[in-house]
Amino acid sequence: MITNQKILTMRLLFIGAVLLYIFTAINSSGYFHPDEHYQIIEFAELKAGNNTRGDLAWEYNAEIRPAIQPTLCYIIFRVCRAIGINDPYCLAMVLRLITAGFSLLTISLFAKFNKKSLPYKYQLTYLLLTYFIWFIPFVNVRYSSESWAGLLFMQAIIVFNSKIRFKYFFMGCVLGFSFLFRFQTALMALGWVSWIFMYHKAERKSLPYSIIGILVIIILGSFIDQWFYGNYVLTFVNYFKINVIQGVASLFGVSPWYYYFTEIVTNSIIPIGFCLLISLVALIILKPQNMLVWIIVPFLIGHILIPHKELRFLFPVINFIPLLVISGFIMINEKFSVSFQNKSVRIGSAVIFCIILFFNGIGLVINLTASSGNGSEKLTQYIDQTFKNRHVNLLYILYTNPYQPFYPLKQGFYQNKNVQSHQIQKLMDIKEQLSKLNINLFVASKADVDVPDLKEKLAELGFKVVKQSIPQWIINIKNCFRYGLTDDTLILYQLPVKNN
Repeated sequence: MITNQKILTMRLLFIGAVLLYIFTAINSSGYFHPDEHYQIIEFAELKAGNNTRGDLAWEYNAEIRPAIQPTLCYIIFRVCRAIGINDPYCLAMVLRLITAGFSLLTISLFAKFNKKSLPYKYQLTYLLLTYFIWFIPFVNVRYSSESWAGLLFMQAIIVFNSKIRFKYFFMGCVLGFSFLFRFQTALMALGWVSWIFMYHKAERKSLPYSIIGILVIIILGSFIDQWFYGNYVLTFVNYFKINVIQGVASLFGVSPWYYYFTEIVTNSIIPIGFCLLISLVALIILKPQNMLVWIIVPFLIGHILIPHKELRFLFPVINFIPLLVISGFIMINEKFSVSFQNKSVRIGSAVIFCIILFFNGIGLVINLTASSGNGSEKLTQYIDQTFKNRHVNLLYILYTNPYQPFYPLKQGFYQNKNVQSHQIQKLMDIKEQLSKLNINLFVASKADVDVPDLKEKLAELGFKVVKQSIPQWIINIKNCFRYGLTDDTLILYQLPVKNN
C-alpha cells in the first residue's frame, strides 16, 4: 500500500531530479565526444547557410550520418532564431534543456510501471537510482545520438506496456526512430523482440504491425536523408559498408574484447562499476528470462565484436542501469538471503553502501557544476562575453585553440569574427605576435604550462592567468580518484593593457 508520506517523498524526488537536470543542462556546455557537435550542430548549420560542405567532418561526404537529428537541430535553431535567440551558447543550451525534459519524461514513465513489479520495500530505492546515479543526468542532457536513441528505445517499451490503440504499430514507429538516431540500437530491438516472441506468446500475432511501423519510419528517414544530402541515399547501408565491411571505424583505434568491462568499472567509479557488472552477471545467471538480459546482452556482444570501441557506444542502455541494479540485488538477496541475516554481512553491506553513496555524491556535484570535455567552450564564452565588440589577438599552442578544439575541423558554430587566432611555434614567437592595438590573450594546456620555460616566458612578458577551462577543485578531486582528464585542461592568460 502506498501511503501519503511515500507519495510526497516520490514527488519531492521528482522535483529534486528536475532541478538537478536543469542545472546540469545549463552547466554541461561543450560535448562529451566531438561527434555530438561536429556531426549534429555543424551539420545543421550547413542547412542554415552558416557552413559549407568543406567545413564538415568526413562523415558528411561519405553520407553515413542519418540526417534526422541534424534536421531536428536545424528546426529547433530556426525557431529559436525567429524569436531572437541567436547566441550560440544559448542555442546549445536549448538543445540540452530539451533533451533533459525528454529524458525526465521518459525515465519517469518507465519507472512508473516498472516499480509496480518490484517488491514494495525496493520501490523508493529504484526511484532514487533512476534519478540520481551520478552519470545518468550527465548523459541524459546530451543532445547526442546515443542519448536520444536510448530514450526512444525506452519509449518503445513504454508504448508496449500501455493500453493505447494500435500500440504495436506505434511501438514499431518508435523503434524505427530509435534506429534512425543510432543504427546500433537494432541489436537492442532484435533482442527485445525475441524476448517478446519467447515469453509473450499471445503478442506474437501482433508483431508484424510493429515491423510495418519500423519500415514506415525508415522510409520517412530516407526522405529526410534525401533532402539533407541532396540525393537519394540509404545512410544505414553506407554506414555498414564503410565502417564495418571496409573497417574505416577501426582507423580511429581498436581495443581488446574486455575493453568495455574495464571501462565500465573505472569510468563509473570503481565501487559503482563493480555493482553494475555484478548485477548484470546475477541476472544472466539467476534470471536469464529477464527482459534486460535480452536487451543488454546482444547489444554488448555486438559491440565487443566490433574492433573500434568507445564507452559512449553503450550509452543507449544507460537508463536501464537502475532497474538492472535493483533487479540484480533482489536476485542475489533471494539466492543468499540467509547470509544477509548475518550481523557482520549487514555491517559490511552498510559500509559498502556508504562508500558508494559518497562516490556517487562526488560524481553528481562534479557533473552538476562542470562543463563537458575539457571545457574549451567555457573559455570561448568567457572571451566573447568579457571582450564583447573588442578585437582580440589569441595566441595558442598547437591543438589548444578553444575556437578550433578538434583540429583540423572547423568549429564554425562558436566562431567570433573579432577574435584572430595565431599559432605559436617557438617561445620567441610570442613577443613577435603581440598586438599593440588589440587585447592579447594566450591559451595553452595545463601540460604545456607546466613546462618551466613556457611558464617563465609568460611571466617575463607580464601575462596573467584569467580563466581555467576546468576549475582546479574539480581537477583535484579527479586526481584523488584517478578519474577524468587533467592534462588537456586549458589555461587562459591575458596581457594587461599597459604591457601591450
